[in-house]
Amino acid sequence: MKYYLGILLILISFSLKAQAQSNLTANNILKTRGEVYFSFKKPNHLDLKQLSKLLSVDDVKENIVFAYANAHEFQEFSKLNIEYSLVEEYYNKSRAVNMASSIADMQNWDKYPTYQLYVEMMHKFAQDYPNYCRVDTIGTSAGYDMLLLSLVISNNIEDFGEKPLFFWTGTMHGDETLGYILLLRFADYLLSNYGSNTEITNLLDNAVIFINPLANPDGTFFNHPDGSTVAESRRANINNIDLNRNFPTLDYSPTSLEPEILAMIEYSNKYPFTMSVNTHGGAEVANYPWDFWTSAENPHADDEWWRYVCTIYAGSAMVNGPTAYFKGVSSTGITEGGDWYAVSGGRQDYMMFFKNCREMCLELSNTKLVQSENLPAFWNYNKEAMLLYTQQVLFGFGGTITDSIIGEPLEAKVFVNNHDRDNSHVFSHLPNGYYHRPIYEGEYQITYSAEGYKSKTITVNTTNNQFNRLDIKLGKLELYPPEAQFSSNFTANSCSPDITFINLTESSEDTEYLWYFGDGFTSNLKNPMHSYQ
Repeated sequence: MKYYLGILLILISFSLKAQAQSNLTANNILKTRGEVYFSFKKPNHLDLKQLSKLLSVDDVKENIVFAYANAHEFQEFSKLNIEYSLVEEYYNKSRAVNMASSIADMQNWDKYPTYQLYVEMMHKFAQDYPNYCRVDTIGTSAGYDMLLLSLVISNNIEDFGEKPLFFWTGTMHGDETLGYILLLRFADYLLSNYGSNTEITNLLDNAVIFINPLANPDGTFFNHPDGSTVAESRRANINNIDLNRNFPTLDYSPTSLEPEILAMIEYSNKYPFTMSVNTHGGAEVANYPWDFWTSAENPHADDEWWRYVCTIYAGSAMVNGPTAYFKGVSSTGITEGGDWYAVSGGRQDYMMFFKNCREMCLELSNTKLVQSENLPAFWNYNKEAMLLYTQQVLFGFGGTITDSIIGEPLEAKVFVNNHDRDNSHVFSHLPNGYYHRPIYEGEYQITYSAEGYKSKTITVNTTNNQFNRLDIKLGKLELYPPEAQFSSNFTANSCSPDITFINLTESSEDTEYLWYFGDGFTSNLKNPMHSYQ
């Protein structure tokens, strides 16, 4: 017994020394990098939602949680007395990171462009293809004042007309650099093949593609404000904030928004995107909403559509990649976000819930900082998938919503009855009243409504990979006699019940009301309350 007790004490001593050494190393890393990446076994008494509020959970593999923390977050985590390990392969970087400083250096797409070259490349796209490409400035980064740039690509960049908008945005986690290169190359692929490739030509003739390759330049070029290398890239922005946990949350918890987030929100206010993708690294999977809820708690209204379109991406990546590509998180290559691990304050849920935009989180590589020489291979794995997925923005149903008399475009709500929930509906937008609704094939009843207009409900049949044009005319309420509709709330506080009548009638502002309660009493209020004796 004494022998076993001695061994146990020795093991405990080794464990304590190892943890003390890990703490020392972690604190040194925090001093130099502002964040630390580590793993630990998930305690039974804590669920992933609780952990996600404390840390930036990055992955979960067989009950092992991988997470980032800034100094404050790590201090709070330490109070839980959970044994952890630093992710050594992340810090022991022996991968080749070759940088390009000229356009000629990028000929084979096997280098990362410096920041200055990145800006030059973005503007050169617009210079080389002035008729169907321009550069927008979304904003600037919080620390190094680096530009957040977006290419706008279509056959007419001055007048979008009646087209859906698709937004690709990359590398909001600065150390997940593959998206940075793939989106630059995707832009080049679209622009250089417009007019010669039928699929690309059709896409740019009928949609507007926005491409922001670098959403967190301070993180990507961390420790190098001159933008000379990505070798020390890190997850957070300059303020040690994980940008993919900094968007307004679905539970409306208070959040202090970073400059990069405020800029992205303003950009999405300006452009009503139909679909979008934000790229990541560290795993290989197409992750769809919701991140905040599991599919058991609250599946997305368009869950069937999400599974369909994400499988299009994953299936193509699997066919064009090596045997194990896109199979690490799920054998199908797709996952509902919360089923993997829950996230609050993520971009994907923000765009879906607050902007009615169908955004997918795309994990491109198990390796965060991909070796330069492997960049062309990952392009080959994903090129077809990126195009196929972007093409999905063309399908579903859509059209214009206008005034039935004068033809004026309207801002209206497009609601799929007995289907839409949690803001999965869409809106038409000015100046042309155009709307676009991706949806899985089937028969649906759709209600169109606008303030001051009589709603209209129609039935439509949709087919996957097809587009139904549905132009809708709405008449002003003043043109129609109101049809009385109401509901009521019953309160029995005594022998004389109080009933509140709630008017549901669609009517113009100058409508007058007269209620008959059946006991000799009347009211001309819009929503009266009556007590029956």
